[in-house]
Amino acid sequence: VRDPALEGVLRDHAVDTVVHLAAIVTPGPDSSRELEYSIDVLGTENV
Repeated sequence: VRDPALEGVLRDHAVDTVVHLAAIVTPGPDSSRELEYSIDVLGTENV
C-alpha cells in the first residue's frame, strides 16, 4: 500500500475499487511510530 508504483498497477488493470485492510493494530517490538504512520495513514492516502 506504500509503493508509489501501485497507482500504475491499478490503472493498468482497470481496478476501480480497493479495500485497504493493511494496518498495524498491535505494534511489535521493532515497530516505530513512523512505520505505523506510513502504513496506516500514508498507505490509505496512496490507495
